[in-house]
Amino acid sequence: MKIILSGGTGYIGGAILQHALAHPEVTEVVVLSRRDVPNADWRSNPKVKMVILADFNTYNEEDIKALEGAHACIWAIGSYTGSVDVDINYPLAFARAFAPTLSSSSSSLSTMYQKDHFRYVHLGGALTVRDQTKPLWYFTNGRRIRGSAEGQMEDFSRTTPNWDTYTAKPGWVASPGYASGLLGWMFGQRLSIKVAEVAAAMVDVALHGDKKVLEDG
Repeated sequence: MKIILSGGTGYIGGAILQHALAHPEVTEVVVLSRRDVPNADWRSNPKVKMVILADFNTYNEEDIKALEGAHACIWAIGSYTGSVDVDINYPLAFARAFAPTLSSSSSSLSTMYQKDHFRYVHLGGALTVRDQTKPLWYFTNGRRIRGSAEGQMEDFSRTTPNWDTYTAKPGWVASPGYASGLLGWMFGQRLSIKVAEVAAAMVDVALHGDKKVLEDG
């Protein structure tokens, strides 16, 4: 199966990439990135195809051609403090550029998509909020903007044929050893999760589908 991944050079996205490359059902991973990373240990993996985007708001014909035929996308680009461009505009730009390929009569997979929808898996967060008027006491901007992004991508799936949006909402994503250490003690098992577990869950949903909202536990 061919999948698209954004944020593959980041912390969580990097773990997702490693898990996807090791999965026997994944035949190709198209990594969306602003720049090439020739020294990355995964760069020479034959499953990897890089698409370099100068602007994540714009996709040209060559970019779309490289993405065509993908069965799923894992979107792992996001900001901590909340950025309308990064958190909302980037994923929407991808969706609007790619979605027409799913119903294109020229697509060799058009018949497949009638039976098996394209799966878009969005990395959100446990503390994000959809209600933009709800009073918040901390991380206000980031929680509202990322919550709005989750809602808009789910709205996109309701109005777009052959497109299913899934939202992952992990709590504190800890590096190996931390989830069972200090951060695990501070946040508890409900609010902390190992990065490898997030990666495995998101890849599994991209491949097979699952609940529309994925939460810790």
